Amino acid sequence: MEANPNLNPNPNPYVEDYIKENKLEDRAIILYYEELKQDIVGQLERIAKFLGVELNATKLEIIRHEVDIKTMSSKPGTISQILIRKGVTKDWENAAVSPEKWKEFDAIFEEKVGQRPIAQPFRPWMLPSDPKEEAAATE
Repeated sequence: MEANPNLNPNPNPYVEDYIKENKLEDRAIILYYEELKQDIVGQLERIAKFLGVELNATKLEIIRHEVDIKTMSSKPGTISQILIRKGVTKDWENAAVSPEKWKEFDAIFEEKVGQRPIAQPFRPWMLPSDPKEEAAATE
């Protein structure tokens, strides 16, 4: 398999290691888009706790509304119109990439970060949505 030049060759490139080694646990938080999509309220509460900010139900609802993909993309003249894409998870399934290339990508992912804690939250979104594809992926 050919080496991917986009993967960091540094022997310790992983965010969670950097945070621990530099004792930054109180200054850094790792967020996953997929987890934000799955449980936005829970993740907002997690962020607030990390920041030491108390959120009552009203503030929480206002923030939830303001960070909603529809709200952000509907505001004319804001940077969000440039930055916001579809606001979906598993969009990789729509990419024009052959199954062979996905297997190659998956092998590189497993080799480089597969067992790292930072990779684990991605697992549910890495499986194909189609049960037939899911069966083929596990063969």
